[in-house]
Amino acid sequence: MRFIQILGTNGKGTTSTYIANILTEAGYRTGLYTSPHLISREERIRIDGKKIPKEVFDELERKHVDEGSFFKVFTKVCIDWFTSESVDFAVLECGLGGRRDPTTFYPSEVKVFTRIGMDHMHILGNSIESIAEEKFAAVRPHIKVVTIPQRKAAMDVAKRVASENDAELIVTDGYSLMPDGTVSYKGINGLQINSPADAAKINACLAIEAVKAIDGIDVSDDAIKEAVRKTVMPGRVQYFRDERILIDGAHNSDALEELHTILRKHHRGNMVLLTAATVRKDVSELSRLADEFGAYVVTTCAVPSRNLRAVELARQFRSAVAIEDVHEAYLYARKKAHDYDALLLVAGSLYLAGSALGELGYEC
Repeated sequence: MRFIQILGTNGKGTTSTYIANILTEAGYRTGLYTSPHLISREERIRIDGKKIPKEVFDELERKHVDEGSFFKVFTKVCIDWFTSESVDFAVLECGLGGRRDPTTFYPSEVKVFTRIGMDHMHILGNSIESIAEEKFAAVRPHIKVVTIPQRKAAMDVAKRVASENDAELIVTDGYSLMPDGTVSYKGINGLQINSPADAAKINACLAIEAVKAIDGIDVSDDAIKEAVRKTVMPGRVQYFRDERILIDGAHNSDALEELHTILRKHHRGNMVLLTAATVRKDVSELSRLADEFGAYVVTTCAVPSRNLRAVELARQFRSAVAIEDVHEAYLYARKKAHDYDALLLVAGSLYLAGSALGELGYEC
């Protein structure tokens, strides 16, 4: 089993999924480990797109229950299942940081870095440089390091760490947007990206570079194009046209800024915002979004053990209705959207995105 690790702040799950889907499409048996889950924990662990069976998860979880944190347990469950199923590649999304993350233990031959931004500052540090140091600390000697062009502080860390480890540093180039809406990247034309977000296009190109960096494999352009075409990321700028609901797990400043940009470009009319936030999150970008679009705001608490109480979150908006129970909040917000002939935007938390998808009966 060969390992590919994906690190960064935003876009890890999307990039990991693109990589795994490309490898599967090319005929390689491929395991994918991502986090967090939106509806069921089995979503985190897949082989060729299929979730780990619940009974297998339960059995392996009991085996590793003493490993410590749930993420360590889940990682052991993942590796055990991938090993028993004889996968060719294990694509592992890093949980947090990189230096001490459980996925860093496994000898990845390619490490892939998505955009590094400000998140989890209470653990990783209060600057781009300190966060980058924690992420790039996962680099090992003589491997390949693939990254998008980072902010200068992060890029300086990437170059220094790659040099210190005699690692090959590969930086993605820009893509071209074609008149028909498809993307062209390094001679691969007609890439269909199922998202309006620029970040999705960047992450698809990053995934292509990552796959091309793997030694000794054969992946055709057709396999890449087909895998990209099939990839849909639940809860990431996901629009349900019939219900007029846009669900986005955006929860940090970079991701929320991109969501704001997409809405400026594509949305006209009324809006209802249903939102939740973890305790340390800065929701100022969401507050600005709500003000700009004149949104009717409903705050809730998707995960009581992790989220601000709805009433506390409501204070961070000019005007908001606080409903603690997430199911009741969803029903209330959906009714208001119907009454106002408005878009229902669900944003601010991946946990809230998962709850909304569950309400819609969506299968992740």
